[in-house]
Amino acid sequence: TIDPKVKTAGTNTTTNEQSKVDADKNAEPKETKKYIFKRNGVEEEVDEETYTKYAQKAWAADKTLADAKKMQRELEAREMQLRQFAQALEQQKTLKPSQRVQQMLEELQDNPDALNDFRGSIEQWLLERIDEESASDEVKRAMRAEKELARLQKQKEMQEKQQKELQWKQTVEAQRPQVEKMIIETLKTGRLPLTEWNVKSVADVIYNARVRGIDPKPEQVAQLVKEDRIEHIRALSSGAAKQLIEAQKNKDTKGVINAGESLVELFGEEIIKALRVYDMAVYESRKPNMPRQVVETAKAEPQEKKSYQYRNYDEYLEDRKRRALSTQV
Repeated sequence: TIDPKVKTAGTNTTTNEQSKVDADKNAEPKETKKYIFKRNGVEEEVDEETYTKYAQKAWAADKTLADAKKMQRELEAREMQLRQFAQALEQQKTLKPSQRVQQMLEELQDNPDALNDFRGSIEQWLLERIDEESASDEVKRAMRAEKELARLQKQKEMQEKQQKELQWKQTVEAQRPQVEKMIIETLKTGRLPLTEWNVKSVADVIYNARVRGIDPKPEQVAQLVKEDRIEHIRALSSGAAKQLIEAQKNKDTKGVINAGESLVELFGEEIIKALRVYDMAVYESRKPNMPRQVVETAKAEPQEKKSYQYRNYDEYLEDRKRRALSTQV
């Protein structure tokens, strides 16, 4: 027979050991869950935080693409309407005047407001015709002369407008080589890279100055372009910089990283590294002038000299025997 007490004790021991094993398993660090994300045609194994970040960027890109496709569909629909309108105009040219009027009246039947406007215009025209037909010969001649004068005035204004446009084009073509030379000289003087944005900015400054009767110098134009570019960059980066500083105050490391990535994306890795080098150089240059805290070192107290007494060989042997006997059990 088996003693129940022994059995119970054994069972409790087994249960306790199993509990310890389960506790050890629970205490083991859990492995970070990995995700597979395909970016730029290459699969990457990333953690949950990186996967969420990539997914958010992908969602934003998909939304932008969807908006672009929607805009493209709207433009295509608008283009189709314009094409149909142009075809309708071509068809109207082949119709007789009476057929055009009849077609226009049929189209106006579906639009009461437009029909009322058309009726008002026709009534005004009929009243003018009635007044003209019922007037005397002198009044008719005066009315015709007035209409002819208005026509000639309109024609003169049109010719003056065309003449001004032609003169403007000729002036632009004549000044183009000079302006191109000035743009290149301005870029070289201001050490500005030859980019589309810089060329457009220089051209805008020169144009605005010429309109006001000012002939600016290349260094003046370069300075204005630099100031405009600096203001533009500050406007773009101020939001991210404020977010980064606010996140640092709140000790939000993730917020600091996200805002910093926006700045890196805006300025580029090289600019950020150059700024770090600049900060370190400024720090090193100011380091000798920084106030230093003077700490008084404790003075070492003179130690007492110990007197040593040398034993002879017999005393050494006696001491060794005594130690050997004390270690024996």
